[in-house]
Amino acid sequence: CKAPAGGFSSGDVRVRALELVCEPRPARAGQVKVACVGDSITAGVCSSAADKTYPAQLQALLGDGYVVTNYGACGSTMQQHGDSPYWQRPQWPAVQNSSADVVVIMLGTNDAKTKEG
Repeated sequence: CKAPAGGFSSGDVRVRALELVCEPRPARAGQVKVACVGDSITAGVCSSAADKTYPAQLQALLGDGYVVTNYGACGSTMQQHGDSPYWQRPQWPAVQNSSADVVVIMLGTNDAKTKEG
């Protein structure tokens, strides 16, 4: 995902997370499209480099017959009634519209966190 063309409307990380623009990586004819759904672990927060995220490593392992897109949403929860449900993030409609052949889901870590307040 990337920043919107006109930039973010706020410096608040929660607002910016909802403004991200998510698009599938382009696929050539015959490539299997893989969507990686998840939280910051999928997104690659604190990865040593962009090619060290698990979706990037999955792409390297699978090779040219596949195209892997990272739809990680930092802080997102699996529970729809959690404090930051994946279903309310811009990544979710992007996944739905991606025509992915395979979806890999890695959610649940943030469901175990305690809510501040």
